[in-house]
Amino acid sequence: MRRPVGLILAAVLLGLIAIVGLLMEGLVLSVSIFAHRPLIPKIPAVEIAVYLMIGFHLFCLWTAINLVRMRRWARPAMVAIGFVVFVTSGMAGAGLFWARQFAALVPPGPYSADVQTGIICAVTICFLLALAGVWWMIYFCRARVRGIFESAALWRQTRGAGTGVAR
Repeated sequence: MRRPVGLILAAVLLGLIAIVGLLMEGLVLSVSIFAHRPLIPKIPAVEIAVYLMIGFHLFCLWTAINLVRMRRWARPAMVAIGFVVFVTSGMAGAGLFWARQFAALVPPGPYSADVQTGIICAVTICFLLALAGVWWMIYFCRARVRGIFESAALWRQTRGAGTGVAR
């Protein structure tokens, strides 16, 4: 069964985002657990949010794997993930763009990096992720992509029918 290039690209991008997210949340957890003077305060809401993000990124990784396997449930899951990524990344980008006006209030440190430039880079990344979410919502709602997933499910059913094993 041939997989469209857009599907492969979406699965690879989602997998990379999920892996980077899991690494970042692992870092947050390890700092909050093992640091003697933690950078992240012990706030229950923050810990709950980290665990929710770990669950979300594990789901994204599982969805990326099952996109390549052409599972029927992975297509609507990608539409939902695209919506979540669009909303959260768009809000984060807008909030960072708004916070850019306070960059001059950050006291200079021993580093030579400009805070305003860092914020603009973060805003750009957020808006690129939001665009990826829009792409996923549009791409996985197209009739051609829906048909590809339906034919893959039908192919799996007929392939398993002759052996007596449903796959």
